[in-house]
Amino acid sequence: MKAKGFSLIDAMLGTLILSLGLIVYVKTTSGNVTTSIDNAERQMVAILASDLNNIFSAHINQLGPNATQGQVISRYQILSNQIQQELAKAAAIRGYRCSNNTPVLINNPSPQSQSSSSLIRSWGAGPYVCLNFVLRQNIPTNFNGVWVETRISWIGLKNQRQAPESINVPSLIAPSP
Repeated sequence: MKAKGFSLIDAMLGTLILSLGLIVYVKTTSGNVTTSIDNAERQMVAILASDLNNIFSAHINQLGPNATQGQVISRYQILSNQIQQELAKAAAIRGYRCSNNTPVLINNPSPQSQSSSSLIRSWGAGPYVCLNFVLRQNIPTNFNGVWVETRISWIGLKNQRQAPESINVPSLIAPSP
């Protein structure tokens, strides 16, 4: 008489197939989560670049329509230096510093303190970001504006040991007519 039911080999084979399916499902799901985090960080950095361009434009517009290109450049340099100093303070608080426009984690972060800058505070939850502002005077304009480039480099929060990602955002800043 033949026995009915499953043998141990049948049960092990079924468990193996189920395990492989579960592994594929977990890998796919975690890959989707990783992609979502990467996209969110890229979006945050793009918003940062847009905010910076708006800040520069607003400050340059305060010069008035008769401002010279030299005045525009001077105001841009002062503002970009102020922003970089604020970012350096915020980076130290978060536990990193910028070296060659690349975030580098440090062992002893600065004691926690609040920045008065709402822009700096809004970056506190995002990836580790370094900025470099480049004045592009070699690109001519037919008026008193100047081309600038904001170079942003960041290390994602999920993988701090990988090479940083970066984007360069060009912008024309000029007083409004």
